[in-house]
Amino acid sequence: MKKLVFPLLLSFLLYSCEQPKNNRSFYSGAITNSSTNSTNSSTDDASDRTDTKTDTGDTTDDSTSTIPDEIKDCNWSTDATTNYSESSSHLGSYNICLKSTNLYIQFKTAITESQVCFFPAYENGGKSFYIGNPRCFVPEQSSKIYKVTLHKDRDNGRYSGLAINAVMMMKDKAYFYGKPFYQWVLAPDAYMYCSKFLELYNNSSYCSAFKSKGEYSYKRF
Repeated sequence: MKKLVFPLLLSFLLYSCEQPKNNRSFYSGAITNSSTNSTNSSTDDASDRTDTKTDTGDTTDDSTSTIPDEIKDCNWSTDATTNYSESSSHLGSYNICLKSTNLYIQFKTAITESQVCFFPAYENGGKSFYIGNPRCFVPEQSSKIYKVTLHKDRDNGRYSGLAINAVMMMKDKAYFYGKPFYQWVLAPDAYMYCSKFLELYNNSSYCSAFKSKGEYSYKRF
C-alpha cells in the first residue's frame, strides 16, 4: 500500500500546481526539436514540458562576428575547444550568460541523448527555488550559443515579481533516487517534488535525495 500511495501523492502535488508534462515515456526524456537553418543563423525550439504551452527559443551562431551586442561582454569560446568557464560532471564544460529573462548557453560537447531543461530560479539567503516552468531542448551542436527565453510562470505567475538570479539545469532523464523517493523519477520532476515538499511541508528530505544523486548543474548569477 505504501508503494502505491507514494507515487499517487507525488502525482497529485505536481498535477495541482503545474501544467501536465509532455506525453512521453517515463523512462525517455528525448523529444525531437525542430530547427530552421540559414547561412548565418538558426532557430531551435526550447519547449515547455507541457501539453498546453510552447515557446520558441532563438539560437545564435557560434562565430564571434554574429554574437549579439547584448552578450559580447560574456565569456564565449571562439575555437570550440578552449575558454569554457563552467564545468560539471552532469553537463560537461559550458559557458552561460543571463540577460534579464534571456539565457544564453554554449556547450563544449553536444548532448543528444535527451533534452536539457532549464528552470529559472530565485536565490536569497543561501536558499533557492524555481519560479518558472522548465524550458527544454536538445543541444545537438557543440560550441553553438543557444538562446533560451525563460518565463516566471510557476503557479500562474505567483513569483512574477521576483528577478531571475539563478538557473537549475538537468537532463530530462530518469534516475533512481533513494530515500524517500525509492523509485525512478525524471530529474526535472524530482526537482519539482523537492521544491514542493520543501515549500508545502518544510520537508527537505526530497531535496537531499535529489542533490545527493548529483544529476544536475546549478548556476547563481
